[in-house]
Amino acid sequence: MAFPVVIDPGDWLEEDGSLPLLRKVQRRRALRVARFIEYGGPLAAGESRQTLVECLRRPRGDRCLGLMWVIKTSPDTDAIDAFCPVCLTYELRIVRWQDTLWADGVMVPLRRPSVHPDLSWPRSEAGARDDGGGAAGASSGTVVKGDRRGPEETPTHHDGIAIVRR
Repeated sequence: MAFPVVIDPGDWLEEDGSLPLLRKVQRRRALRVARFIEYGGPLAAGESRQTLVECLRRPRGDRCLGLMWVIKTSPDTDAIDAFCPVCLTYELRIVRWQDTLWADGVMVPLRRPSVHPDLSWPRSEAGARDDGGGAAGASSGTVVKGDRRGPEETPTHHDGIAIVRR
């Protein structure tokens, strides 16, 4: 394995520590690094884990099918290394990650975050209606599988899923 690229997330993040919004390429790269931090941050030195981040390498023109692993290095370096055990690619080493928003791992669950609209998915039985068409409680923007409505309420279909707009 070749020595990885060394990344300091502070070089890509906004001043408040958030992901860049307007620079698409930089945002995509920063998001990949943030995922590695989220997986590797909570590990103890010497521990590793598999991530759900796909390897980007294309050995011999075909995409590598491996999933990346992260390992937290020794306490004196305190870096997170990301590598693919399938194609033996050592992608990057993340340094100075400890003060990022993702350092403690996945955020704790919230009951109902203030940024989430008041939606019921799937709709509760109390507010649902079934008009015999097979889809209970379809309303504006509701995604319903197998919806059979009249021509006045024709849903938009995509891969067997109907998006009903009224």
